[in-house]
Amino acid sequence: MDAMIVIHLSKITLLMSLVEKIEVVIPHRVFEESVKDSLGRYNDALITNGLIHEEILKDLEESAKEENMDRSTVIRRFIMEGLREHKRERAARLYKERRVSIDGAAELAGLTVREMVDYLIRKGYKSSYSYEDLEKEMELFRKGSAID
Repeated sequence: MDAMIVIHLSKITLLMSLVEKIEVVIPHRVFEESVKDSLGRYNDALITNGLIHEEILKDLEESAKEENMDRSTVIRRFIMEGLREHKRERAARLYKERRVSIDGAAELAGLTVREMVDYLIRKGYKSSYSYEDLEKEMELFRKGSAID
């Protein structure tokens, strides 16, 4: 299947370089349809080779109809949503394990610090930061301010 992608992408690349060399203008719609056709055949190969179960295929088809999208677009959208959530979960886990700061977790997740904090709260994360920790920090702050 990976070879299939390479072949289709090679065809697209070849078409693009040929167009540039002979200075022919291919309407964007024609090029877009060629790409969609190649990706569509790749999707069909994924499904017929058993990489996507029939039950999932039905859900994808239903989502595509509801959203007025083709199946390829729906699959890409779900993959992107899954990857986005995976990045957030990984960042949250690393933060909980104290391997990254909240800033680092936010960066890994592709979120702002505020969005990362909101995500952690929604996921039920309980901070280990205590009232005593706050008092210690306030005392250090006061001492630092008094010196200046």
